[in-house]
Amino acid sequence: MAKNTPNYEFEKPEQNDFYDVDVQNRNWDKAETALTEFDDAGSVDEIKSFPDFLKKFVTGNKLAVTMRNLKAGLQFVLHAGQIVNNCVTDNAGLPLSAAQGKVLKDLYTQLYSEMPIIGKFTNKKHKDIIKIGSVVNSRSVVCVFPRYNTLTTVRCIYSSLEISAGEDQFQLLAWDTNTQNDSTSTNLEGYYIVMPMLSK
Repeated sequence: MAKNTPNYEFEKPEQNDFYDVDVQNRNWDKAETALTEFDDAGSVDEIKSFPDFLKKFVTGNKLAVTMRNLKAGLQFVLHAGQIVNNCVTDNAGLPLSAAQGKVLKDLYTQLYSEMPIIGKFTNKKHKDIIKIGSVVNSRSVVCVFPRYNTLTTVRCIYSSLEISAGEDQFQLLAWDTNTQNDSTSTNLEGYYIVMPMLSK
């Protein structure tokens, strides 16, 4: 009595069976179907991620099952045409390239390294050195503003000045508006802001 193969159910005549062309034709029809037809819906309930796909992509499966699983699993594989190498798309389903990510990270780092430094000083005098607390990464301008209150008797204006990359201090230059000369006060107070200079 003929037996069938386990996967494709090809008929296997016994050694003492007479040759039957119909058996051969049925086997060829099964082979034709197995090689050309599979579920191409692109989805398999058991495949929800790339690791799921790898678990299903194993030896012993029928070709149709393998092809079905392959199509379902490929949706979780990144294709070169899907990678975004610019920042002009608003498609949330597209991944960002590593190169573009590096560009954004560098810009982010640069932005925060060039944030203005803001501080204040008290009990200072003309030509004192003011420490700003951190080193500037590029050529910067220092703008100094006086602090006035009802008890303030000294009225000064402070010069804006430039400091170079790598510096962490500036010299306070105070001009007394009453005497029209350099301030002689030892109780100067105010605020400063250090900003990177725009390069052309």
